[in-house]
Amino acid sequence: MAKCRSASATIKGFIFQYDASILKILQSSDNADIILENIEDIDILTSGKTEAIQCKYYENTDLTYSVLREIIAPMLEDFKKRTAPIKYYLYGHFSNISLVDYDDPSIFKEKVLKYKHDGVNGNLSDDLHLSDSEIQNFLKIFNLITTAGTFDEHKNKVTNELKKCFNATDTEVEFLYYPNAFHHVANKSAKKAIAERKIKRKDFISELKNTKTIVYNKALIESLEMDKYCKKMRNNYFSSINISPFARIFIIEYFDLCSISDLKNVLLDIRNKWSSHKKKRISESIMYAPYIFIRNCPDECLKQIMTEFYNEGITFVDGYPFKGSCFTVNHLNKTRSGENQVSLRLIDTNNNLDEIINSNFGKTKEIFDFYLTVPIPVKADIKSIHIPIKSISMISQII
Repeated sequence: MAKCRSASATIKGFIFQYDASILKILQSSDNADIILENIEDIDILTSGKTEAIQCKYYENTDLTYSVLREIIAPMLEDFKKRTAPIKYYLYGHFSNISLVDYDDPSIFKEKVLKYKHDGVNGNLSDDLHLSDSEIQNFLKIFNLITTAGTFDEHKNKVTNELKKCFNATDTEVEFLYYPNAFHHVANKSAKKAIAERKIKRKDFISELKNTKTIVYNKALIESLEMDKYCKKMRNNYFSSINISPFARIFIIEYFDLCSISDLKNVLLDIRNKWSSHKKKRISESIMYAPYIFIRNCPDECLKQIMTEFYNEGITFVDGYPFKGSCFTVNHLNKTRSGENQVSLRLIDTNNNLDEIINSNFGKTKEIFDFYLTVPIPVKADIKSIHIPIKSISMISQII
């Protein structure tokens, strides 16, 4: 897996666009409306005026007349039918700028708008029925900004803006504010309705201040080496030596390629690290054992794991005190003692998970959600850390 500096062009492009969205939101006025993925990647609406910003990160591509034509073609289409005031921006980074006097209307028409397709010459001005005066007017409202910097330089601009906005440390920005800001704009960008893709600076800042869920978007995994990613997660969330007796709920998303052996090994690794069953001299009041819920796990798979645990002498509870009984929180929360060496608390359904999360049994709850597709929704007032993974074995490296 390549690092940020050598990640695939597609992944870098997405990250650059979301970073630019964060930057533009934080730098906008409080009365501006920012809409993602509308006219362009980022639209900023202020007092009846619109700024439409197209973001491009072309690390290995020169900005030539033909490249510029491909980028601005949608802008010209929008311009032709538009009556309200607007300004268009191309904001990005290119390996080199190979343009000369592109903003001269005659050169723009001849060099930028002219193309050849299947051996036939054409011109966007003819295709869109643009007059010379319209081309001139477009160039008055088109702005080329190529000072975004390299991938890392642009990322630093974003993190510095977050540090300034929240008066935060480097660590807080890296592990809290930036991941949440990234997740927020990525989610907003994917919404269908325009109203759901709209945000104001003050609301964005408020949400980042109040959030209690730390989310690493999947695109970030693509930009880090896997070992480095696992190490970051481990150092930040699972490196504690003095473990508090919290109610830790580990949620693991099952997927078809996952073997029973892999799942079982991960559960045993969680048990070894996050259960007090090996500690001989510890008060019963502060004994602890992890709760584990395997999302979408087939009944037969979970049954086999429980059978093997039972045959191996591993003591667990599942919330069902006898055959045919209903699920009870009290049974799942059965207190560990010298005689009762419960080291795992296994949860089998979403409803039972909700019951545990919503119940009050006098312990601080923490949720660690390892997901392959989408994070599981949880209560906002519970500390929840959602960590995307690409394989079940990654969990063992992380914890």
